[in-house]
This record gives sequence, C-alpha cells and structure tokens, in this order.
Amino acid sequence: SATRAYGRWHAFTDVPRGSEDRDEVDVRERRAAFARYADLMLGCNDLVEDLPRVDGILPYPFPTAEWTPVPEVDDGIVTVVHPANHRHYKGTRYLEEAVAELQGEGFPVELVLVEGVPLNEARRIYERADIVATDFLIGGYALAAIEAMALGKPVVAYLPERLRRLHAEWADAPIVDASPETLVGELRRLVENRSLRQSLGARGPAYVERVHGLTAVGTLM
Repeated sequence: SATRAYGRWHAFTDVPRGSEDRDEVDVRERRAAFARYADLMLGCNDLVEDLPRVDGILPYPFPTAEWTPVPEVDDGIVTVVHPANHRHYKGTRYLEEAVAELQGEGFPVELVLVEGVPLNEARRIYERADIVATDFLIGGYALAAIEAMALGKPVVAYLPERLRRLHAEWADAPIVDASPETLVGELRRLVENRSLRQSLGARGPAYVERVHGLTAVGTLM
C-alpha cells in the first residue's frame, strides 16, 4: 500500500491489487522486528525508502578489477540489451513497446532479452550491447546496471526524484533517466547519437570504481 502511494510508476504498477507476491501483514511484522532489534540499518538502492529507519547508505560493492571496458561494435545495428528477470517489476513490456515504435520509425535497433542464463553468458551478451536498459518501474539501479557501466556501456534506468534525494551519488551517474512515459524519447536520443552513447559509456568505469568499488564501499564500513 505504501509503494502504490508513490505515484504512477512503482514496483506494483503492473501487479493487480490482490496479486502481490507477499502478504502485507507479514512484511509489516518483519519491519517492526527490524525496528525493535537492529542496532544499525543500512539502506541500498530503493530499499532506503522501505526500512523503519536508515542509518546510512551502503552502495552495492562490486569487483571492478574483474570487469574492463569493451568498445562498441559499429555493425549498423543498435543493440539494446535488457536483463528481463521479474518482467512485471522491471517494466519489460514498456521497453518492448519502445523498441517496436523505434523500429516502426525505421531505426536500426534490436532488443535482446537476458533471462535464465548464467553470469558468464549474460556478461558476453552485455559486452555486445550498444545500450543496456535495466529498470523502469521500481526505480534506481542494481547489479546489471553496474556491470554494464563497468563494461563501458551506456545505461538507461528510472531514477525517480523520491529516491534521488536519498542518493547523492546519483548526481554523477552516467545513467539516462527514463520512466515508461519518457522511455521512447530517451531511447531514440541514444539510438540516433553514437557519440552520446560513447561519452556516457566512457564515464561508467570511473563512476563504478568511485561509488561501488570494493575499496570505496569498504571505506564506508
């Protein structure tokens, strides 16, 4: 109920009332237990707005030394890669509709969905991407976006204002902010402008190192 009050775009936008995968009473009981017993609560990504209190922000830690940038391949096709696990939470259908609209306009763009594959195979797919599009409903970004930025790929994700105020680090994130309403326009801008894709991608590795690198996150602890 709290999530549905956020506005039009959120984790349950595409989930009918009564079809949620968790019982709200159970969730509230767990939150109450956290509030009673936890000495320290660290929020991460969108979870910062769901905890009883937030004593600090802990970004996803990421082994940057294991991921190095991969240059874009200019093959005449703009490949948009989307990690589509939990489609109804990710907003996958909005991305599918956006790509179909751009294809209808004559743009040489294709969509590749990543589902049910091991990490090494997912990584090979990300390496061939021109754009990695991740989340458009929940808000924020998670591991797939971090992996893509570490590989030097431009990322599209939804960064709502209600979460931006809790994540000062996002001000420097080379992520194109797009909700389902703005997705077609933002995607079109990236598809049309290769230099923009390259400039955003080039900023990714340094951002990941500065915000999510093991040393950076370890220092916060």
